[in-house]
Amino acid sequence: MIDGIFSNSDAEILDSLNKVQNFIRVFYENAGGKKYDIRNHGPVICWVMAKASADLSHLPHPSIFKKAGQFTLHFVLNNPITTELPETWYLDEIPHLNVQNAILAFEICRQSFFNAVIHGADGEDKPLKNKITPSQHQLVDIIKSLATIQPVPAAYDTYSRLVALIYESLAYEFNPDCRYKHKI
Repeated sequence: MIDGIFSNSDAEILDSLNKVQNFIRVFYENAGGKKYDIRNHGPVICWVMAKASADLSHLPHPSIFKKAGQFTLHFVLNNPITTELPETWYLDEIPHLNVQNAILAFEICRQSFFNAVIHGADGEDKPLKNKITPSQHQLVDIIKSLATIQPVPAAYDTYSRLVALIYESLAYEFNPDCRYKHKI
């Protein structure tokens, strides 16, 4: 889902938008929440995708982790999803709107990593064959962290880099054979 957002092909971008929308729709159905209505959220998701892509346009080949970090940052800051999840999904200390968008951004990216290919500095391509399955403790801390990101434009690059590092660490935790070999 994530890779297509950063494509130069209109068809791939539209395919990614459809995949993101379908993912959100199925997520809500499986969560037992209110029905997700694309008419209420589609334009903001398009803007999130465009902004994330534009912010990385200066990089010739951003990693899947940088793409996911940028997408997550814009998703949680712009809160495109206003449809409530069931009450049991929310964390007491964080406003509802931020939690559902943090959960969705994380889940969209987490799913995008499965079978994604890491293009190593050594010229070797390695697929992430194992799904990222964080512990409950990790997941709660990640969602709390994402949901409380503040809209401080001067810090956007720092936020997206930190989120990218979280994703990269998780990917290598569950796919240790894909980790870059550090040359000294």
